[in-house]
Amino acid sequence: MKFRLPISSLPHDPNPHRPTTSHALHSRHIPSLLLRSPHLPERTIRLTHPEYNWELHGFPVDEGPGVIKHGGKIFVTFSASGTDAMYCVGLLYADEDADLLSASSWTKLPYPVFQSSKETGQYGLGHNSFTKSDDDSEDLIIYHGRQEERYLVEEDYQPLYDAGRNASVGKIYWDKDGMPDFSVPAMGIVRKEEGLKVTAEIIVE
Repeated sequence: MKFRLPISSLPHDPNPHRPTTSHALHSRHIPSLLLRSPHLPERTIRLTHPEYNWELHGFPVDEGPGVIKHGGKIFVTFSASGTDAMYCVGLLYADEDADLLSASSWTKLPYPVFQSSKETGQYGLGHNSFTKSDDDSEDLIIYHGRQEERYLVEEDYQPLYDAGRNASVGKIYWDKDGMPDFSVPAMGIVRKEEGLKVTAEIIVE
């Protein structure tokens, strides 16, 4: 049995390469991220497969590619692990002029670039996409996450049947080397006016 998640395209040429997730529900096959040529459909490479602990929690998963181009590089994000509070976002990148259908052109970071935050109460971030601000001046990440910290090891919890994931948007920062910084997920929107009130104590010496 096989299924595919939505396909993304690399914004690189009129017939863009398409990174997609190939799933096969079999013990010998795990969800991996593939890149397919628009000109040669039979030419497909595997961009990444689950190999680090943060990709192997609960289920070995690399899925849901998102693509953004900046500063002469193409970046592909992907979501990893089971969809509980350990679900997170990884990153691959390549020079835009490289042979994108050569696995050696791609670099995979060995750590997640966007993940749960106890401080802001956002958990299990993933399956993101990218867009621009209204004035086209800022790059934005759109992602879903939970507001409850729960894990697959809990006997009564199966995240795939938990509909409590909400879409959020965040600003992408770019460092001096041209790499994206997704920072930490923002706190949820405050719906009650009293939640907007701030109390501060100012001491003047």
